[in-house]
Amino acid sequence: GGGGGGGGGGGDSTATGAEICMRGDQAFFGIGAPQSYANALALYVEAAEAPGRYPPAMHRVGSAYQNGRGVPKSEPDAMAWYERGAAAGDADALNAIGCAHESGTWAGVAQDYGVAGGYYQRAADAGQLDAQTNLGYLYEKGLGVARDLGVAAQWYRSAAERGYAKAQNNLGSLYYSGGGVALDHGAAAGWYGKGAAQGNASALNNLAICCEDGLGVPQDLMRARQLYAAAAEQGNVHAQNNLGFVCMMQEDYLEAARHFRRAAEQGNEDAMHNLGSLFENGLGERKDLGEARRLYTAAAALGQDKSKEALARLGPGPGPGAPTAAEAGGGGGGGGG
Repeated sequence: GGGGGGGGGGGDSTATGAEICMRGDQAFFGIGAPQSYANALALYVEAAEAPGRYPPAMHRVGSAYQNGRGVPKSEPDAMAWYERGAAAGDADALNAIGCAHESGTWAGVAQDYGVAGGYYQRAADAGQLDAQTNLGYLYEKGLGVARDLGVAAQWYRSAAERGYAKAQNNLGSLYYSGGGVALDHGAAAGWYGKGAAQGNASALNNLAICCEDGLGVPQDLMRARQLYAAAAEQGNVHAQNNLGFVCMMQEDYLEAARHFRRAAEQGNEDAMHNLGSLFENGLGERKDLGEARRLYTAAAALGQDKSKEALARLGPGPGPGAPTAAEAGGGGGGGGG
């Protein structure tokens, strides 16, 4: 939480809440002052309680409690400060309360998309970019509001045109599928590119898909691989699987196995299937039909249809006294995800 740092004021009693909050930002980020979350929090509280009661400082105190920065983590205390900020009209606080109601993971806060949407609407109307994006998502999915892809596109566009990467990615996805806007892969790739340029992992992954398939941009597997790698490095599980698949297409099986394993360990069923295919065929991994079956079984349980087909093809595993998986022959071609 907290905005960017700025020039600091002195410690005089005539400092405004905004000036005190600015000093808090300096301490929070270590700009022009030693970095200290504890000192930042003390200044934010002072700013929130100063004459005029500076609302953005209330959001910063709430964020400190939410994330355990300078104080033990406490969601009830975070919510209390966010509610103070929201009552004073702070858009960041309104959005934060909306996020809590959308997730339903906060202590004492029930998941309620309708309530979340109400807070997002107030913050979005005030120009808060994350709230505009979050409200667009509720409209895209029909959560707490009637599903309306046109309205979703309007809110995404509002934030995207002001440079918000998450909204740029989401707007790109609407253009990619033709939801709420005319299908336009060129526009999709353009918006993905804007988000990717800011390092947004989903946008990097989605732009890579466009490059891999030649949709809206020239087909370029090497660029796709670079983009997938950048997203995968941020922990994007879909990019990890997609990167493995591009490596497999380029017959770089050792790298393919490494990326499939990373995604499979996070529960991605396509990566489980693809890694099973490598074990089945002895590509990048030792040939091991037992391990292939284990991976196919796990993926099939998550609904991966190609794994169900692979299990039917391989048949039951060896019984007692049968050859080990390493000794057993056979194995057909593997599929990609």
